[in-house]
Amino acid sequence: IWSAVRSPSPGERGAITAEMMVALPILTAVIGVALSGVQAGLAQLNLDEEAALQARYASLGGEVEGAKEEGDLLCVELHKTLTGGLWAIDPLELQSTACALRPPRSG
Repeated sequence: IWSAVRSPSPGERGAITAEMMVALPILTAVIGVALSGVQAGLAQLNLDEEAALQARYASLGGEVEGAKEEGDLLCVELHKTLTGGLWAIDPLELQSTACALRPPRSG
Protein backbone atom coordinates (compact mmCIF):
# COMPACT_ATOMS: atom_id res chain seq x y z
CA ILE A 1 0.00 0.00 0.00
CA TRP A 2 2.66 2.53 0.96
CA SER A 3 4.85 1.60 -1.95
CA ALA A 4 2.69 3.71 -4.31
CA VAL A 5 3.44 6.91 -2.36
CA ARG A 6 6.97 7.95 -3.08
CA SER A 7 8.83 11.10 -2.26
CA PRO A 8 9.71 13.23 -5.27
CA SER A 9 13.01 12.55 -6.91
CA PRO A 10 15.68 15.24 -6.50
CA GLY A 11 14.95 16.53 -10.02
CA GLU A 12 11.27 17.18 -9.20
CA ARG A 13 11.82 19.23 -6.05
CA GLY A 14 10.63 22.80 -6.41
CA ALA A 15 8.35 22.02 -9.35
CA ILE A 16 5.26 23.16 -7.44
CA THR A 17 7.00 26.39 -6.46
CA ALA A 18 7.89 27.13 -10.08
CA GLU A 19 4.31 26.44 -11.21
CA MET A 20 2.97 28.78 -8.53
CA MET A 21 5.41 31.50 -9.61
CA VAL A 22 3.86 31.36 -13.10
CA ALA A 23 0.23 30.87 -12.08
CA LEU A 24 -0.05 33.42 -9.25
CA PRO A 25 0.44 36.59 -11.37
CA ILE A 26 -1.99 35.28 -13.99
CA LEU A 27 -4.58 34.48 -11.31
CA THR A 28 -4.11 37.94 -9.78
CA ALA A 29 -4.63 39.62 -13.17
CA VAL A 30 -7.78 37.60 -13.88
CA ILE A 31 -9.25 38.50 -10.48
CA GLY A 32 -8.36 42.17 -11.03
CA VAL A 33 -10.08 42.28 -14.41
CA ALA A 34 -13.15 40.49 -12.99
CA LEU A 35 -13.39 42.99 -10.13
CA SER A 36 -13.11 45.88 -12.59
CA GLY A 37 -16.01 44.43 -14.55
CA VAL A 38 -18.08 44.17 -11.37
CA GLN A 39 -17.19 47.78 -10.52
CA ALA A 40 -18.33 48.95 -13.96
CA GLY A 41 -21.57 46.98 -13.69
CA LEU A 42 -22.40 48.45 -10.29
CA ALA A 43 -21.57 51.97 -11.49
CA GLN A 44 -23.91 51.48 -14.49
CA LEU A 45 -26.67 50.20 -12.20
CA ASN A 46 -26.30 53.25 -9.93
CA LEU A 47 -26.36 55.55 -12.95
CA ASP A 48 -29.54 53.87 -14.23
CA GLU A 49 -31.22 54.32 -10.84
CA GLU A 50 -30.16 57.98 -10.63
CA ALA A 51 -31.52 58.69 -14.12
CA ALA A 52 -34.82 57.03 -13.25
CA LEU A 53 -35.12 59.04 -10.03
CA GLN A 54 -34.38 62.30 -11.82
CA ALA A 55 -36.89 61.51 -14.58
CA ARG A 56 -39.60 60.81 -12.00
CA TYR A 57 -38.75 64.01 -10.14
CA ALA A 58 -38.92 66.01 -13.38
CA SER A 59 -42.29 64.46 -14.24
CA LEU A 60 -43.64 65.68 -10.90
CA GLY A 61 -42.65 69.26 -11.73
CA GLY A 62 -39.18 69.35 -10.21
CA GLU A 63 -36.33 71.22 -11.86
CA VAL A 64 -33.87 68.77 -13.41
CA GLU A 65 -30.99 70.01 -15.52
CA GLY A 66 -31.10 68.59 -19.05
CA ALA A 67 -34.61 67.11 -18.82
CA LYS A 68 -36.14 66.95 -22.31
CA GLU A 69 -39.75 66.57 -23.35
CA GLU A 70 -40.39 63.78 -25.83
CA GLY A 71 -44.12 63.66 -26.50
CA ASP A 72 -45.84 62.68 -23.25
CA LEU A 73 -42.51 61.78 -21.63
CA LEU A 74 -39.84 63.69 -19.75
CA CYS A 75 -36.44 62.10 -20.35
CA VAL A 76 -33.16 62.54 -18.51
CA GLU A 77 -29.79 61.43 -19.90
CA LEU A 78 -26.82 61.03 -17.56
CA HIS A 79 -23.15 60.36 -18.28
CA LYS A 80 -20.34 59.17 -16.03
CA THR A 81 -16.70 58.35 -16.67
CA LEU A 82 -14.90 55.68 -14.65
CA THR A 83 -11.30 56.75 -14.14
CA GLY A 84 -10.19 54.91 -10.99
CA GLY A 85 -8.32 51.63 -10.68
CA LEU A 86 -7.70 49.83 -13.95
CA TRP A 87 -9.92 52.42 -15.66
CA ALA A 88 -7.13 54.98 -15.20
CA ILE A 89 -5.40 53.35 -18.17
CA ASP A 90 -8.47 53.48 -20.44
CA PRO A 91 -11.40 55.43 -18.90
CA LEU A 92 -14.84 53.93 -19.43
CA GLU A 93 -17.77 56.14 -20.48
CA LEU A 94 -21.15 55.14 -19.03
CA GLN A 95 -24.47 56.55 -20.23
CA SER A 96 -28.04 56.09 -19.05
CA THR A 97 -31.37 57.46 -20.23
CA ALA A 98 -34.63 57.22 -18.32
CA CYS A 99 -38.08 58.59 -19.10
CA ALA A 100 -41.18 59.16 -17.02
CA LEU A 101 -44.72 59.97 -18.06
CA ARG A 102 -45.49 63.66 -17.81
CA PRO A 103 -48.77 64.33 -16.00
CA PRO A 104 -51.50 65.91 -18.13
CA ARG A 105 -51.54 69.69 -18.10
CA SER A 106 -54.66 71.21 -16.61
CA GLY A 107 -56.49 73.96 -18.40
